[in-house]
This record gives sequence, structure tokens and C-alpha cells, in this order.
Amino acid sequence: MVATTLKELHSFATTIGIKKCYYEGYKKGHPHYDLVKQWMKKKALDNGAILISSKEIITLFKENKIQASENLYRDYRKVDKEKTVDYPKVLKNGKQTHLMGYDNPATEQFLQYVNGVYGKEKQIKYFVYVWPDSASINVVENQKAYWLRCNKNEFILCLFVDRNGQVKNIDFITWSEKNYNPVLSYKGTVEEVVRKTWDYLESNWVRLEFSKFEFLTVRPSNTAFVLTLLANLIILSIIMSLFFRNIHEKNTIT
Repeated sequence: MVATTLKELHSFATTIGIKKCYYEGYKKGHPHYDLVKQWMKKKALDNGAILISSKEIITLFKENKIQASENLYRDYRKVDKEKTVDYPKVLKNGKQTHLMGYDNPATEQFLQYVNGVYGKEKQIKYFVYVWPDSASINVVENQKAYWLRCNKNEFILCLFVDRNGQVKNIDFITWSEKNYNPVLSYKGTVEEVVRKTWDYLESNWVRLEFSKFEFLTVRPSNTAFVLTLLANLIILSIIMSLFFRNIHEKNTIT
């Protein structure tokens, strides 16, 4: 099941009772819900969905590339910043908060350990953000759009927790193209789910290579541009000097 916007897609799925575990939003920029059971398809059609062919779906995504891409560079000015958290800053001592929206020192300590010990080896940065279970699942997409600086090696686990500290729903933010959907079925407390997720990531994490980011360009600073220009001029001057010196020596010998 697809839609022209993610908001419309999630809203319609909620309306007809399709759980988030059937959402495939991180595969080659084509967000959709897998309607694997007959009752799902029937309910979707009964509520106004239109049956279209695979060819028509491809055309839809081609005509709506920005919505389909799900990248982190959407217009952040349209994001409701009151429902988002700022990207965790790196402190002067080099530390960074990894658990956001929830006070649990043991879990934060575990995340510090995982990122400190395995981060470089696995090329991963593991964050956890917690919302109350009353929050809409759309806050994940809102947060994703707001975090413009998310890196290619990050996995951000998004948990929706009830008053008893039990995880009721799970989502995640990552640029990795690998399927991490098994973590969506985990149950337990925040600390238990965080540890279970890491157990899975430790064996299955695959960082997205920078070469995959065809839409990214790196613009040099003005200082870097001037220094590069000067270096090129100096190198060119040396080459020209050697060239004319060589000609002069040949003429002298002749």
C-alpha cells in the first residue's frame, strides 16, 4: 500500500488498523505497507484505496521523488520543532548523550559503552529516543526531517513507552539499506529492548557507504578554495620555470 505522502500513508494505515510492523520505509526510497493478509487488502479497498498495477506504482514514485526518497534533507522549516529534540551535542570532554526523552542512567551507561567500545569497529553510532505511547508514530518522520545532520553510520531506535516503562511500539531511523525490521517486534522495558536491539545490530549492522549518497556534494570553504588556488598557481609557476630553464639550457648548448 502506497500513498503520495508519508503523512497520508501512515494516517490511512492507522485508520484501517494496519500496524506499523507492516511498514517498509527504508528500502530504496519506496515507503509502503505490506498488506500480507486478505482482510488488510479488503479493508483498504473498502475505505477508498484504489488497486493499481506495479507499473503505475513505479510511475507514482518517479513523479514524486522527494516524498519517496525519505531522505533527511527535507525542508526543516515545515517541521513542528516543538515535537522534536535537538541533535545531541558533543561536549568538551568528548561525551555525547545517547538516550533522549527518558531518564535511565543504566541504559545511558550501556549506550556509552557500546558506542565507545564497538562504534569504531562496527562503524556505527547507536542512539535511542523515547516518546510516550500516546504520541503519534508520525513524530518519527518529523524527527527524521529535523535532524539534518544525521550521519550514514547512525541507527536511532525510537521507542513508544507507557507509564509503566513498557515499550508498546518501535520504529527506527537509519540510512542503512539493510532490513532491520526484526527489532520492531521486541517487547519489554526500555533497557531490555535497547539491549536486544544491540544484540541484533552487533551481528547484522551494515553501514551505508558514502558512494551511495549521490545527492550529496561537499562544498569547500572559501579559505580552502583560496589555498587550493594558490597551491595550483605555485605548482604551475614551478613547472613553467623548469620548462623555460630547460629551453634556455638547450639553446645555450646549441
